[in-house]
Amino acid sequence: MKRISLLKESPKPILLLFHSVLVLEHNISSQILPASSILHRLCFVGARQGHFPDCLALINYKCNTPTSSLVFLGALSLVYLCTTNIYSLIEYASFVESMFILFSIAGLLYMRWKRPEMERPIKVNILVPIAFLLICGFLVFLPFYVRPLEVGMGILITASGIPAYFLFVYWKNKPMIVQKMLRKLTYGTQILFFSVQED
Repeated sequence: MKRISLLKESPKPILLLFHSVLVLEHNISSQILPASSILHRLCFVGARQGHFPDCLALINYKCNTPTSSLVFLGALSLVYLCTTNIYSLIEYASFVESMFILFSIAGLLYMRWKRPEMERPIKVNILVPIAFLLICGFLVFLPFYVRPLEVGMGILITASGIPAYFLFVYWKNKPMIVQKMLRKLTYGTQILFFSVQED
């Protein structure tokens, strides 16, 4: 009986590795990259509205991209990677995202109830937002029972934005030394990233 070697008959391992890398790259580019291409623009718009320092509201004059926002979010992502338990970070983020979606849909339904005559650019059946509210409610309230520590940490992280808002956004008459430091930071960012403020 003749023995057949599977190694000679099968594709080379390097081809399998190359195929695996291509599949992984496709998954990353189709799911993660669109979200990351939006986040830096949200940071840029927030800085334009005064919710972040002015140094994040700058546009690179060669590429027309908010380079300082990209670098800021990249550095923030590196800080997130310093955690030893990435699953906890994913749970915090998914809980907070579901909670804010729940608030948004609840606000939409409240406005549909209190002001039904208001013009709506998109009209859908009322059952769609109600079903979405129930699903988001499930995603928000079930973790209170299953993982109360992670939910508490997610709420604490979110609530830490309240004093930051009052300190950096709401407080308009900052001391002159703080205003001077922020101007120097904006000037340094303009030089470093070849950026200017939007017209």
